[in-house]
Amino acid sequence: MNAIVFMILFVVISSVPSALARWIATEGSSDRIRKLLAGGMIAVSLLYNIYYFSPPIFRVAESLPLQVCDLLGFVAALALSTRWRPARATLVLSAIPFISQAVLTPVGDQQALSLRTWLYWTFHGYIFACFMFELLVARFKPRVRDLGWLFVVDFGYVALIGMLDVRFGWNYGYIGHIKPAAATLVDLLGPWPARTFSMLALAMLLQTICFFMFKKRRPRT
Repeated sequence: MNAIVFMILFVVISSVPSALARWIATEGSSDRIRKLLAGGMIAVSLLYNIYYFSPPIFRVAESLPLQVCDLLGFVAALALSTRWRPARATLVLSAIPFISQAVLTPVGDQQALSLRTWLYWTFHGYIFACFMFELLVARFKPRVRDLGWLFVVDFGYVALIGMLDVRFGWNYGYIGHIKPAAATLVDLLGPWPARTFSMLALAMLLQTICFFMFKKRRPRT
């Protein structure tokens, strides 16, 4: 029952801003909703990180904002507040691959009365709301060079976070030698360290699929 409630919360948060922007459809309405959504994304990201940095909760191996979705939250806020193309492309091509994993196989405390649970679903819902706004309202269309940029980011993340995970025994990005306590896609990708390369390849494949789904189509001549 809890899962259904939080899934409904996720759907409402992620869909309402774009639905409002398309329903109102007056001059300047999209810009106002963009600013509100960007502000909300920044606020939720701050609250999410304040929670993890609070003294009773903080654990250096778990609380640093180094998970993919943590960084994607920053990217979403940057994309909507600045319209910087690399941030927008990263959001549009990465939201489905990573947020879907967070939604379908949620990790950590998922108790209905836990503050962390509400922050978890609100945070991921806001990221997906930003993605839907860029895709459906702003009509962002990725280009080939955007995909190339994203692949560089993917390799850089795995290289940097992977070294930190190995050095300190962490599991940020789930690319360390530790598996999450809850069942996730990681369980299907074999033993470490080989599964790191499988995870990278799978992420790039899903981002490529998103690229072909959302890319700008050339008009027929």
